[in-house]
Amino acid sequence: MATSTTRPRGLRRAAVWGFVLGFAMAFVATVLALLSTVVERAYPMLVPASSLLGPISDAMADWNGLLNMVIAGVVNGAVYAAVFVAVAALTRRVRASTAH
Repeated sequence: MATSTTRPRGLRRAAVWGFVLGFAMAFVATVLALLSTVVERAYPMLVPASSLLGPISDAMADWNGLLNMVIAGVVNGAVYAAVFVAVAALTRRVRASTAH
């Protein structure tokens, strides 16, 4: 039986994994998009931050490239973390409903 102390820890773990994976994905996908047209086409799906940061792209054009990559990594990590937490919460709810 799961206690109330184990549930937030599992969601926290999902959020951390999602953030780390999303942050790393922004860098890896950017480098691979420069080398491959296949990754370049899949880039908006792999890095949703590219679409979310579109409105401020004019201002970001004047900034340092590394700063742009860190900002994109943080936003992408946040998106991935939100998705990972949502999936973890849904799978916990499904497991809990089928266990009873």
